[in-house]
Amino acid sequence: MSLMMNVLIWVLVLLACVALILWAYMNVRARRIAARLGAFRCWSRPDHHAGWTAGIGVYGVEELSWYRLVGMSLKPVYSVPRRGMEVSAPISRSDDGSMVEVRLSSSPPVNGIGKLTGCVLLLLPAPSITPVA
Repeated sequence: MSLMMNVLIWVLVLLACVALILWAYMNVRARRIAARLGAFRCWSRPDHHAGWTAGIGVYGVEELSWYRLVGMSLKPVYSVPRRGMEVSAPISRSDDGSMVEVRLSSSPPVNGIGKLTGCVLLLLPAPSITPVA
C-alpha cells in the first residue's frame, strides 16, 4: 500500500474513534439527566413558529429545567421558576391520550422568552410491579 492509503486509513480510524467517543458522551449525558428525580421525556418549542425539539424536562424544587436530548452541554437550555409559572390544561395530541401538549407561561420572562408555548409530554403507563412473596 502506498503512503497516501495508509494516511487515509489512519484518518478514517481516527474519525471513527472521535465519533464513537462523542456518541458515548451524549448517551451517558442523556441517561444521567433522565435518571434525575422529577425527569421526564418531552418536546419543547419557544413559540408557535419554531419546530419541536426533543428533550428532557426536570421538575425540581425551585424550577422546571429543560435539556436538549442531543447535545453536549450539561446545563439546561432554559429554566422556568415554579413561582409565577402557569400551566394550561392538557391538550390531547394522540388518540389514546398518551401524548398531551401543555402550554407554559411565566412571568417575568425567562431568557427573553415571555411565554413558553409548549411542552409536549409523552406520558407512558407505569410498569406493573408484582410483589415478591
